[in-house]
Amino acid sequence: MTMDGPPNQFESQYPGTTWASMAMALGLRLYGPTGRYEARATFKTLKRRMGPLFDTRHQPNLAPFALWMYGRHAVPHAGAAAAADETIEVIVAAQRRDGDPPFFTAVVARIDPPLFVGLEAWRNIGPHRAAPFEHGSWAPERAKSILDAARIPLEALATAAEASALLHDSTVTATIPRVAQDEAEIAQLLDATTTVAARLAHRRKEIPKEPGEITQEQAWAAFASSAGWTFDPDRMELSGTCAGARMRVALEGEAMRVLTWVLVEFPGRVGLQLAITKQHGPSFLNAILGYGSLPTGDVMFDEAFSVRGHPAHDVQRLLWHQPFRAAVDDLGRAAVEFELGDSHLFVRYLSPLATEQELHRLLDRVGVVTTTFFKNAPGMQGPYR
Repeated sequence: MTMDGPPNQFESQYPGTTWASMAMALGLRLYGPTGRYEARATFKTLKRRMGPLFDTRHQPNLAPFALWMYGRHAVPHAGAAAAADETIEVIVAAQRRDGDPPFFTAVVARIDPPLFVGLEAWRNIGPHRAAPFEHGSWAPERAKSILDAARIPLEALATAAEASALLHDSTVTATIPRVAQDEAEIAQLLDATTTVAARLAHRRKEIPKEPGEITQEQAWAAFASSAGWTFDPDRMELSGTCAGARMRVALEGEAMRVLTWVLVEFPGRVGLQLAITKQHGPSFLNAILGYGSLPTGDVMFDEAFSVRGHPAHDVQRLLWHQPFRAAVDDLGRAAVEFELGDSHLFVRYLSPLATEQELHRLLDRVGVVTTTFFKNAPGMQGPYR
């Protein structure tokens, strides 16, 4: 995205110090995002893009679209739907875009636990302001029951949001068509989004689970018991260790679909500036466009994955290890998102990994990757450093 006018003009109009003072007044902290805000992203995905905690004293004039606010916001007037002191995770992101208006601010509240109905509900604010929220879901009756329970706070949300109001399985979002300059304005949106998020999460807990959900919950509980992991059935999230690495596996719902989210945090850094991702197009075309990948000699692997790192010969030597390459291939080939780096592995699948056997297979492949990295490593440094 590009903006009109020189950067210093934008920064003087929307100084980072103003954004920082608003965050402080709201009890939120600033982070330097590593990726763009996307309206349909899950809250987990947005949190992964938040980047490191940011100190505006080092760059006081940094434009606010380069910073996100994050923290917890107290739910107002929770009533019977939640505890009086309930707080909800929130993100505030200002963004540039092509078109009119060129800037907007999004305020996002987390629905926790997620709804798991593949919800996408929206209301574009305009001449039809009184129109009801439109929505789609793979479970339309349950989705309608959930939304009906939040009818009054949804109306308040639509009133507060000047551009659009969006709901997904894990997020409630309100947007305004400008960079927010007033903490009171953001506070109003935080109140509206967190009230809806609390009401939706509370209503979802009241709805009995479907037979398929119960079957998967039992399978995940059985896996957790056999692997010595922790299982949160409300959030459908597993957490534990594998070959010394910390690992989390969770379901997350997007519009009309459910995915499995896998995050592995290795016990150290490999030290190769490693980046293995899925190829987005034929490998020869990527090479022509300048997106070179280190060849491994395995044609099928090289067509499926992009490999980068330094020193190149050390990275290639790592990939010549056939069990490691096979584990990466098995983990990544069916993934919609795959990222293997120096210190982490992140994968998303368009599948709920519904059986205990699938989870044990996942654990086995992650174990191969981790032990290949660190089997000979004093002080948790990678053997291919």
